[in-house]
Amino acid sequence: MPASSSDAGDPARPTADPAHQWTTGFARTFRALRGSGARVAALLDTPWPKGDPIDCAARNSLHLRACAHHLPEATRDATRGRAVRAAASATGTTVINPTPWVCAPRTGVCPVVVADTAVHRDDSHLSEAYAEALAPLLAAPLVRLVGAP
Repeated sequence: MPASSSDAGDPARPTADPAHQWTTGFARTFRALRGSGARVAALLDTPWPKGDPIDCAARNSLHLRACAHHLPEATRDATRGRAVRAAASATGTTVINPTPWVCAPRTGVCPVVVADTAVHRDDSHLSEAYAEALAPLLAAPLVRLVGAP
């Protein structure tokens, strides 16, 4: 059972220690899912674009590099990513990190277009075409987790 989380929301009842709150909440969720007999993988949030990538690409069609975001700024909330990883480690949950699929690992550049495919459809979601292109990359760790169909 894949579980995902967006870094866009905030806790309904924030505490003084948000890192602990996130870690505890994710661990509780992962344990509950695993307790159902499911095999669980946590999919980290994707890096975010810099503003609206479609508007930027339209304004800078000949200079798309102007629209690229860069790591670590493209990570919306690093605290939550660390919390997911800590909770996953504590519960034996697999973590899938999509960052290398969106940003170049060596340079940290997160382009708005790869080949002829827009990476994001708005200021926080991957485009349907890019998500479809990534499906085989996501399938591999899921197959390792649950086995081939």
